Amino acid sequence: MALITSIRTKVKDDNSVLAIIRTEGMAADSTPIFLTAKQIAAACGLSNNFSLLKGADINVTYYKKGEKLVSGAEVTDDGKIVKEFDLELPARLQGIQAAAAFGASMF
Repeated sequence: MALITSIRTKVKDDNSVLAIIRTEGMAADSTPIFLTAKQIAAACGLSNNFSLLKGADINVTYYKKGEKLVSGAEVTDDGKIVKEFDLELPARLQGIQAAAAFGASMF
């Protein structure tokens, strides 16, 4: 698990939202963790205002070179595409996750 120290968002050309996450101990020039808004919403119920995740813990598993994506494409680089992740939210956000379990979209 790594502590999320900063999170910012980027709106891509197709209007999809990408969260750019940095964690404690990451060098300034290291690759951040990229998650889509849909991935975050599915994990914790936040539909925007992702800065609330600062202080949460995140654990990420990446695809390895040679593995197949859901689309059938083969991964060409290690550690670039998120395969699985889990978030451990701070106590102040536990209610958001509980509401998401019942289908509510928060913030």
